[in-house]
Amino acid sequence: MGGRASVGDDEDVAPSRYVSLLEEWSRRYRPPLIRFFQRRMPPADHEDLVQEVFLRLAKHGDLDTIGHVEGYLFRAAGNVLKDWRRREARHAAAAHDLIGDDLADEVGFSPERVLLGRDTVNALVAALETLPERTRAVFVLYHFDNLPHVEIARRLGIAVRTVENNMAKAHAHIAAVMLDRK
Repeated sequence: MGGRASVGDDEDVAPSRYVSLLEEWSRRYRPPLIRFFQRRMPPADHEDLVQEVFLRLAKHGDLDTIGHVEGYLFRAAGNVLKDWRRREARHAAAAHDLIGDDLADEVGFSPERVLLGRDTVNALVAALETLPERTRAVFVLYHFDNLPHVEIARRLGIAVRTVENNMAKAHAHIAAVMLDRK
């Protein structure tokens, strides 16, 4: 008790304090969290990820024990972003495996050719994962979402020249990694 806002406290005082803290923090931190996700990932439903951050906060239980709310929220946001990237990577890998198997059967590629192709794709994915977040986002938006530099700059809140510089860095890095494989 003692004014602590936890889920299991006194039914009249604690739940209303708990809910009001969550509402207050949501109003205060939702816009910066949305910007956090917008800067670090390609266009997606950033609102869903912010909602996941607040869901994790709600599961914390005793909100009064959180000494630095902003730090807690942004650490949780970083973890949500990592989880999102893992899900995306698993989804891409699963889609790649399905396409690779079907394509090999349809076109008649030899098993060696399919294996070389998979190794090349895996090396490209690994090279992309080592890029800084913004550089990777720019690369993905341009090459996979087919967005022009101007639109990428608008979505990420950066200058077109920055998009161009990030593209050059990404291409140079990927070329170097792929050449090192040979």
